[in-house]
Parts: sequence; C-alpha cells; structure tokens
Amino acid sequence: MEEDEVENDENEGDEDEQYEEEADPAEDDTVLEDEDEEEGQLRWKSDLATKARDAFYARQSSTASLRKLVYGHLQETEDDDESGDEEVGGLFKVVRQNQAKQSEASRVADGADCSLFKVENLHDWDVEDVCNRIKDCFVTGKWKESEDAAELLKLDDEDEEEVFGDFEDLETGEKVSGKDGEEGAEDEEEEEDKPRVVDYGGDAEREKEKRKARMERKLKLKRQFDTEYDDGETGAASTYYDDLKKEVDDQANLNRSEFDAMDDSQRVLFEGFRPGMYVRLEIEGTPCEMMEHFDPTSPLCIGGLLKGEDQIGYVQTRLKKHRWFPKVLKNRDPLIVSLGWRRFQTLPIYSICDHNMRRRMLKYTPQHMHCDAYFWGPLTPQGTGMMAVQSLAERQENFRIVATGVVLEMDKSSQVVKKLKLTGEPYKIFKKTAFIKGMFNSSLEVAKFEQAQIRTVSGVRGIIKKALHEPEGAFRASFEDKILLSDIVFVKTWFAVEVPKFYVPVTNLLLPVEKRTTWKGMRTVGEIKRERNIKNQVNPDHLYTKVEREEKVFQPLKIPKGLQEALPYNLKPKTPGVQINPEAGRVAVVLDHKERKIANAFKMLRELHGDKQAKLEKDKKQRMEQFSRMKLAEEERKMKKQKEARQQISRMMSKKKKAAERRRK
Repeated sequence: MEEDEVENDENEGDEDEQYEEEADPAEDDTVLEDEDEEEGQLRWKSDLATKARDAFYARQSSTASLRKLVYGHLQETEDDDESGDEEVGGLFKVVRQNQAKQSEASRVADGADCSLFKVENLHDWDVEDVCNRIKDCFVTGKWKESEDAAELLKLDDEDEEEVFGDFEDLETGEKVSGKDGEEGAEDEEEEEDKPRVVDYGGDAEREKEKRKARMERKLKLKRQFDTEYDDGETGAASTYYDDLKKEVDDQANLNRSEFDAMDDSQRVLFEGFRPGMYVRLEIEGTPCEMMEHFDPTSPLCIGGLLKGEDQIGYVQTRLKKHRWFPKVLKNRDPLIVSLGWRRFQTLPIYSICDHNMRRRMLKYTPQHMHCDAYFWGPLTPQGTGMMAVQSLAERQENFRIVATGVVLEMDKSSQVVKKLKLTGEPYKIFKKTAFIKGMFNSSLEVAKFEQAQIRTVSGVRGIIKKALHEPEGAFRASFEDKILLSDIVFVKTWFAVEVPKFYVPVTNLLLPVEKRTTWKGMRTVGEIKRERNIKNQVNPDHLYTKVEREEKVFQPLKIPKGLQEALPYNLKPKTPGVQINPEAGRVAVVLDHKERKIANAFKMLRELHGDKQAKLEKDKKQRMEQFSRMKLAEEERKMKKQKEARQQISRMMSKKKKAAERRRK
C-alpha cells in the first residue's frame, strides 16, 4: 500500500490542499455506494482557508525528509484497521486534521534540531516604526548617549588626515596633497579657534582623553610597522641581532633625550666619551725615539686588545703561499707577520694534516695548496686574517707579499711531528730471536718502544721485546724468519718538533723617516753567507761515491731426506748422473803410409770441390746483378714512354678545351 501527499495551490498560491493517493487493486474498487461518494466529495471542500494556513505554517516550521528528497516519496505504514479513513472516487484518501498533526509530529520528533526554525510572529518590514527599532544596532547607529558612530567616524577621518598629510594612491596613481605653508597654518589656526560642536552628552572631557589615547596608539603602531617593514623584511624573519640592534637604538635614543640638556663635562661622567668627540690620551712607557722621530704626516691608529690577547703562545694558522711570489717558503725561515694590531718577526713551522689526523712537518710549503703554520706569537682570536712578508724594503725584485692566511687555534703547546728512522745491527742470533745493539742509547728508550714493529733491509719483519742489561741500549727482538749478522735492522717512528720561541716586534716606526724601510730582523744563514762572501764547505758524506760491494756467495740449498720423500716429483731435487767424456781414455790411432796417402787424397778432393763451389757462387752472383741492371733499364724506358704518352694526352686535352671555349665565345 503506497500513500503520497498531493498539494494543490489555488487562487495564486493562497490556498493549499493535501491529499494522499491510494492505489487499490481494481477488484476492490468495482463496488462502491453512491452516497459515500457524494459525502466524500463535499467533505474535503469545507474550511479550505484554515487548512491552507495550517499547511503554510507546517511547511515553514519543518524541513522535507531527506529520504523523500532522494527517493521521491515517503513510505509510511499504517494499520489497515483504521476506521476513520475516507475515500474519494476510489483513488484518493482524505487526510483529516488530526492525522496531519500526527504525521507532522512523527516527522519533527527530534525537536532539539537546531536546523529547524519555527516562525511564530512575522514582522512587516515595510512599516517604518519596525525598521527604526533596529536602526541603532548597526555600526553607524547611536549606541549610547555619549557614543555616536557617525561622529566617531568623522573624527577618525580627521585624525588620519592630520597624521599622514600628503599621500599617493599606489593603485590608481592619484596624488592627494595636504595643506602646507601659510595656508595650512592659517586653516589650522581657524579650526583651532572654532570650537567643534559635538554633542558628547556631558562626557566631552572623557571623549577627548580617549581620542588622545587612540592617537598615541596609532602613532605607536605606525612606528612599529615602519621598523618591521621598511627594510622589506617581515616581523617573523627578524633575528636576534635585529632585536638587539633595536634595543640598543632605543637605549641610545633614551640616553640622548635624557642627557641633551646636560653639560658635556657632566655628561661624560655618566655615559663616557661619545663617538666624534676629541679626547686627549696619556700613554705610559713610550720610547723616547717615538717622540724624537715622530712624523705628523704618518697618522697613528690607536686600538685596544681584548682580554687574553696580551699573552704569548703557539698560534696555528692556515697559510698559503701567494701565487705571485716565485719561490716556495722554507721551514724555519724568518717571516714578518702582520696579525691584528701587531707586526712581528717569527720562525714558522709548516705542517700538513694526514688522513689519521697526524700533523706531519713539511720542509717547504706546497705549491698550490694550503698548509698549517705554527709560530710563537701573540694569542689572536680565531678567524683573524694575517699577511707575511720577508723584508720591509721598498724596492724588491719579486712580489712583496709572500703568504696569506687565517688564524685557526690558539694553544700553549704544539702538535707537529716528524719522521724518525733508527737503525741498529744484530750481534747475536738464536734461530728467530736476535740481540740488537746501536739503535737506542738507554734501557729507558727501549721501554718506550716496546712492541714496536721493526724490519730488516732484506724485508724480514719483527717486533721489539725487552731491554738487555748489557750493553746499554741493546734489546731482544723476535723475527718471522732467521736473520743474518750482515742485516741492518731499522724502526720507523715519529717525534714531536719543537716550535722555536722567537717573537720580535717590528720597531721601524722608532727609526728616522728615511731609515724606516731599512729595518732588518733575524737573517737566514744564506743571507749572512752571501753578505760576508762565505762559501759552503762540502761535506764528504753528501757526495755521491761509488760503492763496491763484494758479491755474496750463498751455500747450496740442502733439503733433508725426509722432506725430499714428502715432496712431489716435480719439486724433488734431481741428482745428475756421472757424465763420461768419450774422448777421455781413448787410444791414439797411428795411420800407416797407405792410409795417410788416402786421407791426403780425400782432403785434396774436398778442397777442389770447395773451390769449384765458390766459383759457381761468384758466377751466379754476377749473373743476378747483370739481370737486375737489365730489368732496371727496361723499367726506366717504360716509364719514360708512359711519361711522354701522358704529356701528349695532356696537350691534346688542353687543345680541345681551348677550342671548346673559343666556340662558346
């Protein structure tokens, strides 16, 4: 059984009617009484206005069922035993008022639904009195006796004009100029003379105070906006440095405002000497040469040292030879270094960091690489740049700057190491153990190198075990194989290089002006020898000499018989058999006269045959040479004929070509 509500609007939507359509089988609707049909037709027309009003309010206070919107109809099950239902024409069923209320109550059973809005009394907004009731509820209304929104908006517009003055609209390009000059001043005076007639309802003073507070708040916000956005940076991107800088600026502005009216002599007592003021300094312990040779044309820079910079220690720098300086720098050669506020001469030690973080000493600086330089000098903060020169002379053959670098670390000790190879010789051998002497000078040195790896020149490896009582510095060592008394044993090790504690400040400013470029500090041995014309003495150990070594004669290899039996056949030593000389022990044969005559005859025949063969070879060689000469002459004739033929053909071709060109012309 399906029931649908049918709504019909009549008289331009003023009246609504509700129906429920009932589809019954044709067999049940064939028999109906005439009286019941007439009654049903007349009963649904009664009281249409009331039904229309109730249906309208029901639609306003309820929403359609989602199931009905989706599926197009609403299914409701009712009992078949209801006796109050009435049919119209066998097709429609009249819905009574109580049934409509029941169905409506079943739809809106969830009365707490906030989406339902039930309108009880509607307002007629065409009436002017109804509109005036809510007029002051909006922004432009008058909220209280002392608060008129229209007047407050006018005051805000006036304040903005006073604060900003001239401005340009960036979107439209329109320029708006404020009042300036005498005209603006006169207008402002006239406006100040004319009192503003604003009805504040007895609270004028309080309103003026509020207006002043609003003005101060606007100016503060404008200043804050300018500080945050003038540099094109957002407030979120401001860093700790920006905040600290702003705090310092605010403090400086506050100090300036407080001390502006104070005398300079009193102001200096509170905040010290300001930048830009002339001061008088008194320096103690100044050398007398400073005043005697003072040059006003050379200004002096006065600086201060931080805490700890007045101490002397080991300074580690990352240094690189300047690419325009032609020579490499040698280890321990004096350099004049300009570092921070100081200029001094020192002896640097160059090193490089290996993959195992060992700082290995270098004899010379690398050609196109950085290296570490250690020297004894004033402790300087990390990251300070440095520059090095070799001389202060104005005229130099090469580029003046020899190296540049930067400070890495400051320490009271150095970590530069150098390779060391110690050698010794065995004096007693016991199979794989030997006693070594000549490598160390005391048992204490041996104790430092226990378990160190050693090696012989022939490549046999070993390890240092324990020191011996006699002789001093000897030790016991074990090897992987038996060594010889003629072997040389050596050990590779590292030892710390001491950085020379040499630090001499450059005092050329204490000299007269004409002698300031002649200041000299420590000189190298080479410079001293060149100045004094001293030649180096040749060390015989440094010369190349021819070494004559006796050839080592080894004893033959002897393999035990038990080991020979275990070896495969191809590795077993082969013992050669006894060799017999067939000529040894023979009896001399003595020929008689006849045999000797026959032997001489054969010898003469062999000689004749040899002579004949030599003549034949000579004739054959002559014939071959003659044949080759004939062949060569024939080839020359043939080539000559071919050359003449080619020349003739070329002449004919050129003639034909010239004739063809003449025809074209």
